[in-house]
Amino acid sequence: MPKNHFFSSRLFRGAKLIVKYIIYRFRVSKTQNLTETHFAYWSNLSHPNYHNFSLTVEMLDKKPAMIIETGSSAWGTDSTRLWDSYISRYGGFLITVDLSPTASKRLKWQVGRTTQLMVSDSVDYLRNYSGPKIDFAYLDSWDVNPDDPFPSAKHGLNEFKALYPHLKPGSLVLVDDTPNSISEEDYFRFPKLREFKEMYSQTPGKGALILANLHQFNQVEVVSHEYSLLLRCR
Repeated sequence: MPKNHFFSSRLFRGAKLIVKYIIYRFRVSKTQNLTETHFAYWSNLSHPNYHNFSLTVEMLDKKPAMIIETGSSAWGTDSTRLWDSYISRYGGFLITVDLSPTASKRLKWQVGRTTQLMVSDSVDYLRNYSGPKIDFAYLDSWDVNPDDPFPSAKHGLNEFKALYPHLKPGSLVLVDDTPNSISEEDYFRFPKLREFKEMYSQTPGKGALILANLHQFNQVEVVSHEYSLLLRCR
């Protein structure tokens, strides 16, 4: 492909995405249900995360919120856009952190002034965080590998340990990719999934070791556990 054609094609895709984002923001400004509008536009209403995302937004109760997201999302459920839409409407601040600059580059012109895109290791960032107490954290970094689910789960626990001192009563934490069950087919197909389940008595996932060690974190309770895991500080 000629170099000039590559750049013109890239610019076209970027412009198309920005136009799509502008239409999305217009729709969000007119809707009474942020989550429904978001999933209908960027994903689909049958997505396994729809219920817990809806519940999270409902529990934030249209109040200003300090939000931190690990694993910036500019595809899939496009979660960064949803949290950005929430604080744009109800007030607050969003910090979204990712080790890769790819998502930040894609989102750069598609978030509001109160959203900060950070390129950093999420655990290091949370350990050194010095801002106000966090109202809501969405943990979605380090994808789960069925051939070896241990690194993702350990990273999720390290994130939660680093996050915990910055929470307060009423804080919400949503951990993605933490299913409450595993299919029989996958259980027998992936030996490491069986090993993890037998070792920790938890279905493998990003938040599995958080669940296994929940007794170490005072006053943290499970609100909802489906494909994702929603926790609340009492």
